Amino acid sequence: MNERIPGAKYYDLTYIANKGGANPLMLPTENVFKEAMEKLKIRKTDTVVCYDNSGIFASPRVWWTMKVYGLHNAYVLNGGFPKWKKEKLPIEGGEETSETIQGKKTSDSFNYIQDPKKTLDLEMILKIIKLKKDKKISYQIIDARPESRFKGTADEPFKIYRKGHIPEALNIPFASLLNEDKTQYRTVSEIQKIVKAKCIDLNIPITSYCGSGVLACVMLLGLDEAGAKSLTLYDGSWAEFGSKDEANWDKISANLSDLCKL
Repeated sequence: MNERIPGAKYYDLTYIANKGGANPLMLPTENVFKEAMEKLKIRKTDTVVCYDNSGIFASPRVWWTMKVYGLHNAYVLNGGFPKWKKEKLPIEGGEETSETIQGKKTSDSFNYIQDPKKTLDLEMILKIIKLKKDKKISYQIIDARPESRFKGTADEPFKIYRKGHIPEALNIPFASLLNEDKTQYRTVSEIQKIVKAKCIDLNIPITSYCGSGVLACVMLLGLDEAGAKSLTLYDGSWAEFGSKDEANWDKISANLSDLCKL
């Protein structure tokens, strides 16, 4: 980082990830996340504020990852580094400084365990589609990609992906929750109006996806601020779903009995 907020540490999304997942940016395994937090000296009890260079882009993904692993005091700096610099607040450059952990270090300081109820896999998504079509479940799937990709009128970044969207999904582009220059969230009341106009009920469970699972977290944070009761991430997102052959879906979703995550 050439410039940063004083004392900030660099969280690399491309490194702190599950390289063996459906796409290269999927949530890290417990061992990878624990190793990264130990290196960054971030304990489960710490308060962490995430920000990025765009304002609101990758930082909600870091926030969500930390929530998944039980770091409950994680937040996102609304406006990020652009707003910080615009307000002429202190910045620093050069190499990151090493620091010692302040306060008492306990045996579970880095005991990060993934909460399985915060993410959905392909099999669970297919179960939800099946049950929604049969009108046996109230559940909402939000596609956070641009409308053109949702409708299949725009090309996907990688040609191996099919065009279109997950059946039963509704489209709310993540950028619609942000202000005009896309650096800050709209107000809570504005976000609530946007989701209500799309017939989204914040009291009913919601899962979100995008292309890679990163920008869906912008949606999740906005919905969380708006008062959503139950949120999950389909981490494989369109990178996984859009690369699968529909002919094999029945085999994947044959067992519809396990709905413990919903």
